[in-house]
Amino acid sequence: RVRETSAKTFDKNIKKIIKIAKKYTNRIFFVGLTKVDKRAKDYEGTSFTNERIIQFNEIIKKNCKNITFIDMFDILNNNDLDDGLHPNKKGYDKMYKIIKKRVLGW
Repeated sequence: RVRETSAKTFDKNIKKIIKIAKKYTNRIFFVGLTKVDKRAKDYEGTSFTNERIIQFNEIIKKNCKNITFIDMFDILNNNDLDDGLHPNKKGYDKMYKIIKKRVLGW
């Protein structure tokens, strides 16, 4: 059986994360979700599809009022994924460059 988090539960959890983070700082950067490939369809009993990632990314974006959202969805391609879900070194290098530019401005 494939386990899935509902969009409603995900939205609730994102709100909690942001509320906790705001207790410590107002300078919050939220890194979005990355694409997956077909190997992630049934990864350790959990289903990961790009359609669901787009849906959940939209939930994150919606909750990032006055918070910098760093969109990662179109940054990686299949060659940047180690197992279909997690980035490999090349993927993390790409992500680092984007995040560094958004956080530090260079």
